[in-house]
Amino acid sequence: MLPAWKGSLLRLMSKVCDVERLPISKISLKYYVKMFTTKLRKNYTDASYVDAVEAYAAMLCDAIAGRKEIVGKNPACVAVSVICVADEHIG
Repeated sequence: MLPAWKGSLLRLMSKVCDVERLPISKISLKYYVKMFTTKLRKNYTDASYVDAVEAYAAMLCDAIAGRKEIVGKNPACVAVSVICVADEHIG
């Protein structure tokens, strides 16, 4: 006989959550901004421009922190959008 959870990942996850509370960690937008701008810096000749974009993007992250209308299923996508806005503003 197959275990009760067989064939259903959701059922298995529910069982695990019943046994032990899983930690929920929320990675900040600033973390993603830093990660993406670090990658940009490696491929961009003007590091000071990337620094300026990163600083402005971080300021935007602070400005939108806690706003419910600025959400997304994937915070990395929101961070990329913030970087694009910063680039448009500075560039």
